[in-house]
Amino acid sequence: MRKKLAALMCAVMCIASFTGCSSAELGYLQMSADMLTKMDVCEASGKVNVELDADAMKEYVADLSKASGATDEDLKDT
Repeated sequence: MRKKLAALMCAVMCIASFTGCSSAELGYLQMSADMLTKMDVCEASGKVNVELDADAMKEYVADLSKASGATDEDLKDT
């Protein structure tokens, strides 16, 4: 019963979201669908050198955590 209700809710939300779309907006959706079907392979080649400074990353994460409201006690474990 829950799966049927979830499927029904998904269908209602999809229909409701596309009801107010203009023809131009629906055209963008069709364009993106066409791009996905026509895109066969995307390939990249070359070399990459990655250097990671662990201390700098720890400081960066600590700064972000403090900015989001973490306290020094929260940061002691990391």
